[in-house]
Amino acid sequence: MNNQYDPPRSNVEDVNRSNAAGITTTMIDAMRGTKPWVLLIGIVLIISSIFMILGTLGMIIAGAIGMGAEGPQAGAFLGIGVMYGVMSLIYVMMGVYLFKYSSAIGRLLQSASSVDMEEALNSQRKFWKIAGIITVVFLVLMVIGFIAAMMIPVMQWRM
Repeated sequence: MNNQYDPPRSNVEDVNRSNAAGITTTMIDAMRGTKPWVLLIGIVLIISSIFMILGTLGMIIAGAIGMGAEGPQAGAFLGIGVMYGVMSLIYVMMGVYLFKYSSAIGRLLQSASSVDMEEALNSQRKFWKIAGIITVVFLVLMVIGFIAAMMIPVMQWRM
């Protein structure tokens, strides 16, 4: 039997956010503070990729124009243009993951549900995975470049 003098109860999920599926108010506040910065970096990455795409087109056009006259220099323009194109694609991917992360944070702030927290963290994981892979590739290229910078002059000196 229901007691008519009991206080009313509600099944609304966001009434007690501190216990909503393990999501605490500290987590919500941390995500709220992260959201604008994530969005800013996502926007900067997308804008940077647009400039890099324009640079790619410029390098490819410069390489195509100079192909007959300058030879190796034209090839360098084409190579740099391709590198810019690849970098712009990576920047777009990273920016998209940050936009997804920011959107998931927005949904999390509204719902405080564990599903939205999981989606936000998954988008963040994908962003950092790409950033980590790029870092490893650049470190390997730096080591190769360092070795080449040391070996090429030695090899030319012996000839």
